[in-house]
Order: sequence, then structure tokens, then C-alpha cells
Amino acid sequence: MTSTLLCWIASILVGVSKAGFGAGIAILAVPLMTIAISPTRMLGVLLPLLITGDIFSLLHYPRTQNFRNLSMLIPGCILGIGIGSLLLKKFGLLTDGERTLRVFIGVICVVIVLIQLYVQLKVRRKVNPVAYKPRIWHGVTVGIIAGVTSTLAHTAGPIILLFLLPQKLEKRVFVGTALLYFFVGNSAKLIPYIAGNIITRKTILESIRLIPWVIGGTLLGAWLNKRISGKIFSYVIYGITLLAGIGLLMK
Repeated sequence: MTSTLLCWIASILVGVSKAGFGAGIAILAVPLMTIAISPTRMLGVLLPLLITGDIFSLLHYPRTQNFRNLSMLIPGCILGIGIGSLLLKKFGLLTDGERTLRVFIGVICVVIVLIQLYVQLKVRRKVNPVAYKPRIWHGVTVGIIAGVTSTLAHTAGPIILLFLLPQKLEKRVFVGTALLYFFVGNSAKLIPYIAGNIITRKTILESIRLIPWVIGGTLLGAWLNKRISGKIFSYVIYGITLLAGIGLLMK
């Protein structure tokens, strides 16, 4: 029952995040579901949920993307997915592969949370910071890093947000760009996941049972957007993610 509850909460968080409330909070879904089920099953079950959330969210942001950013990020992402897939294959050949992957996911969660908190504190100290204009190699590099971490742990969200936020894009363009990037990246991961038997008939059935919770989370996120500070909520979620990530390292 505890495992089922954690999967429900993880699915709701995916929906809440895709509704645009609490930037990057879907990262908590990763350690929660990894604790509930095995790391490899988590990857296979969570991916269809992320794609479902992407599709529902994109319907609200048609033609709002910044294609300069996407033209840098997506090629890097595809390359990163290829690298991440090779690492996943290596983990599968290890005797203690699941344990190694669990630790790797825990490390990624802890590092990303610490980076996110550092950047937030740094931004608060600046008064009217100048908009960041990334060079091509910046975007490609970020895309590669995001592609690798996304393939291994579905944790590219905060990395992409940290890249886009300093550019001071108009809100709908910012959200629309991030959503289309996530949809393309998550869809591309279907190929190595299916080829590597990470997504199977069993994981698809598990995903289908959790999709209503993602949809419910999307509606909840839209409701929360009007009533609660997303920033405060994000800090709470990142704090829980930090503890969950440390828990994975100790498990």
C-alpha cells in the first residue's frame, strides 16, 4: 500500500508541475517512485506519464516557442540521450546494477537541488540582472547534460529551467519552449527504453493505471496557481527531494 501511495503522489506531482505550478517540482516524483519500485521500473513507468503531461500542457501553449533555444537544446539532448542509453546498458551488465543506478539517481537529485537553491539565492541578491543571451555551444552543452540526466533519472527539468530563466523570456514563450523541449526529449527516450526492455507491457499497464492521477495533478496545479505561492511550494518540494535523494544514497 505504501508503494502504491508513493506512486500516486509522484504522478500527481508530474501533473502539478506540467500545469506550470512550482517550477521543476516533478523532480520529487523520481526519488519517490524509485523508493516505491525498482529504479529501472521507475524509468519505464514514469516516462509515459511525463509524455502524457507534456501533451496536455502543450495544448495550452500553441505557437509560443522560442526556436533559437530549441535548435540548440534538442540536438544536444539527442546526443545526451544516446550517451545516457549506453550508460544504462552498462548498469544492466553490472552485478549490482540496480543498486548502482539507485545511488546515481540519488546523487543527481541531491546535486540538482543544491544547484537550484544556490542559483535562487544568487538571483535574489541581484537587482535587475541583465538578460542572458546563450551562445550556440552553451545550449548544445546544456542539452547534452540534460539528455544524459533525463535518460538516467528523468531529472532534466531543473537543468533546462536554469538555462531558460536567466534569458528573461516572456512567460508564455518560456513555458511553451520548455514544454516542447520536454515533449521531444521524452518522446526520443522511448526508442532506447523500448529497445532495452525498460518499457514493457507490464510497465505500460502500470503507467495507464497512474495516468488519471497525472490528469488530476494538472487540474490541481491549475487551481494552486491561483491560490498559493509557487515559489514557497517549490522550496518545500526541493527540501523533500533533497531528503529523498539522501535516502536513496543510504538505502
